[in-house]
Amino acid sequence: MGADGVLLVEAAAALPRLCIFNPDGSEAEKSGNGLRILARYLRDARLVATEPSAVSTPGGEVVCRVHPFPHRTNVQLVEVVDRTTLHLAIWERGAGYTLASGSSSCAAAAVARRLDLVDAEVTVHMPGAAWRWRSIRTGGCGRRGRCAGLLRELGRG
Repeated sequence: MGADGVLLVEAAAALPRLCIFNPDGSEAEKSGNGLRILARYLRDARLVATEPSAVSTPGGEVVCRVHPFPHRTNVQLVEVVDRTTLHLAIWERGAGYTLASGSSSCAAAAVARRLDLVDAEVTVHMPGAAWRWRSIRTGGCGRRGRCAGLLRELGRG
């Protein structure tokens, strides 16, 4: 079994302390993911009453928060290539890595436009498609087009 580190928690202390050990045995000052794991553990074990809560690490005192997404979440990672081009990677709850999404590409274009990072016409490139959005408003965008049937009703030939 392997790991990229081991977490040791002193939860009984007035200020919970997190020690993080690397695979080579050295002690790390902080770990973002380790802090998230600790925050979740402290909350689930009811060792902290409120959020945020302070935690001590070898790198100093940090504040932890747990933001549970009971229905999970979608994540879009956007790269602004230039004022007319975005690259988009998508992770959808329940589906995982997604090759293309109209609503995700619209959201990315609308936010980039609102932040004045792109012009009113932008092409969003995803691994499975490239969609061109025109006349993007800062509050959203829409798309029209044909919808072609791919399947026929069962029992009909």
